[in-house]
Amino acid sequence: MHRIQRDDVDALGELFDRYARDAYGLAISLCRRPEIAEAVVQDAFVSIWRSRSGYRPMGANVGAWVRTMVRHRAIDALRHKHVHDRWHDDGEAADEQAAPGAIAADAEEARRLRQSLAALPEAQRDVIALASYGELSHAEISAYLDLPLGTVKGRMRQGLIKLRAA
Repeated sequence: MHRIQRDDVDALGELFDRYARDAYGLAISLCRRPEIAEAVVQDAFVSIWRSRSGYRPMGANVGAWVRTMVRHRAIDALRHKHVHDRWHDDGEAADEQAAPGAIAADAEEARRLRQSLAALPEAQRDVIALASYGELSHAEISAYLDLPLGTVKGRMRQGLIKLRAA
């Protein structure tokens, strides 16, 4: 990373060669679609290059940092895909049948849900996003985040309680 921070493009290529396979495996396990996983990995490495001056080692190795970048990009891609799919698949049929007041109410409810989700602690937000947008089971989330299954279930439960209250 020190070489990358000094604008060494070859070092970025070496980082890519070293971590791209692992990054793609992580992205495909979350996104489940090769074209999205490829875009996620590419976006993560572009982001690494763009944010190179801000990199500060904080106890984690570079590989863990790369995986974190990929995970965040994958979750973002899944959120975007979910919203896009709902808008294009369900939106046209719903628009034809729904009254204008119902559409406005749904939009307001979606806005409140996004705000409530954003207000959750990151640990709870991540497990809910992986389950909802990534369509992963508790066991898959546990394996992906390298957490005990009980921890994943507990975070999910606490997050859903907070969402319901909001």
